[in-house]
Amino acid sequence: MDGTTSYFTKDNDLYYTTICVQAGKIFTPVSWDDFHPDLKLRDSEACQILAPHITREDELIQKTQCTTRGFGLLRSFEETWVIIQVKKSPYLKGVHGELTTVYADTLFNGWPDKLCKASETLKVLYGTLTRRDLTMIHMLLKGKPRKSMARDFGISIKTVEKRLTQFKDILAPTAEPHYLTVQECLIMQGLHHFLLAKADWFDLTPKYNFIISK
Repeated sequence: MDGTTSYFTKDNDLYYTTICVQAGKIFTPVSWDDFHPDLKLRDSEACQILAPHITREDELIQKTQCTTRGFGLLRSFEETWVIIQVKKSPYLKGVHGELTTVYADTLFNGWPDKLCKASETLKVLYGTLTRRDLTMIHMLLKGKPRKSMARDFGISIKTVEKRLTQFKDILAPTAEPHYLTVQECLIMQGLHHFLLAKADWFDLTPKYNFIISK
């Protein structure tokens, strides 16, 4: 993943001894230009958005002396979507980490910044997709059966099929969109990876998962 990479360290009590300057733009409403270890900062101050997730990860690293790799998608304090990739390993009795950040707007052809929070819609070339539409398309891209989609939305399978057909009319930049699949229409608009990445782009709950890396 191409992006901006920086580093941080924590001591055995998981206080930061060095910290990423850009963390202030992403995780907290303040800048860390004047950071000093004597400030005794934990994740609850320095990484507010993901603090519970990261603390559990650090405690595991200390306990097992393992290396972890984490991946997250979150709404920053700058109100932009950010993708983060973190590699962390034991350091003395604490933790050393490498943080790489990429703004989702760059990765997803500008689509995240085109979301309208007020109306919970996404304006596309030939119409508008609602929050519910975007979730339905995500399910389709994930291979969810029409029957399951109908059950989740509390509608009939026929209604699901009708709406999927309407998506092609909204998305396809051709006079005969019915010759294309919804997936092909999304690819032509540059929307495929964006809608596959997250089920509900209006849900601001941060996502963060990590695995033990060998």
